[in-house]
Amino acid sequence: MGVIRFTNVFYINPFTLLKFTDMNSHYSIISAAIRPEIQEKITIGLLFVSANKVLFDFSKNKVLAIKTLLDNQNLYKYLTETIKQIEISVGLENSKNNTLLNNEELPIQYSTGYLSYMNRYSNNLIHFSAPIQNDLDMKEEELFNLLFNEYIDCSTAP
Repeated sequence: MGVIRFTNVFYINPFTLLKFTDMNSHYSIISAAIRPEIQEKITIGLLFVSANKVLFDFSKNKVLAIKTLLDNQNLYKYLTETIKQIEISVGLENSKNNTLLNNEELPIQYSTGYLSYMNRYSNNLIHFSAPIQNDLDMKEEELFNLLFNEYIDCSTAP
């Protein structure tokens, strides 16, 4: 049985049409700008998106360090509020995926298209990296922990 791919639709046979969205997981590294005038940033978090869940965490150590580096403490307040909003949004996205009526394969809010948009149009304080596709065959949590320890905060390694 041959499979022919046209954009985001797979044709299995002439009688069966299977809607297919991006099944590979992807992630985005979240940074905070401490001196936007010279594009100086510190990586603070990781957003990982798979077919059935979204994972997010941030480095509490780095966020506390940023507090001392920012001239304006209102910016620090904005940073912590933004982190809280991402956590709430991820929780809501995961709760939607756990319902019986869910028929979406990937969270739309964290699609590669949306993260690419956030990469181009983020504000001066928070920056999302362009989404990075993951083709490794590992459990989601294991891969998330590996990436987090590698790119964000190795001091939290188990």
